Amino acid sequence: MVYPSYLLCVFLMIPAFALTALIVVMMLLGAGPRDGWSVIIDFFAFFGAGIAEPLRYGWRILALLAAIAFFLTAGAIPQLRTLAFWGLGVMGSVCAAFCLYAAIRQGPNETLNAVLVLVPSFGGIGACAWFAAKFAVKL
Repeated sequence: MVYPSYLLCVFLMIPAFALTALIVVMMLLGAGPRDGWSVIIDFFAFFGAGIAEPLRYGWRILALLAAIAFFLTAGAIPQLRTLAFWGLGVMGSVCAAFCLYAAIRQGPNETLNAVLVLVPSFGGIGACAWFAAKFAVKL
């Protein structure tokens, strides 16, 4: 029952993660070609080198895939169970706070829209805290 609970929390956090990624990309694109676009291009070039020369830079793609796999499966490891829930809750809280900060800077209508989009993530943050307490590993 623990792993489906973790996946539920991950699913509820998707709006916070997606909105944060969208805001960061928009801010980088708005910064212009010298400051913002080059960061995006360098990010893709860092992993693209693994496609062009897999024997030399293939570890970059493997490390990215391993990080994604660890993020999705951390709730299934009994020793990491509590840490995974707390970590997911903290990560969702930071993303939601960043989104709300960016929305508050724009105005009240954007803040209300951001709050409405982030409602599932707020529920996910609460669920992470509750599941962390419920499924805590006693040593």
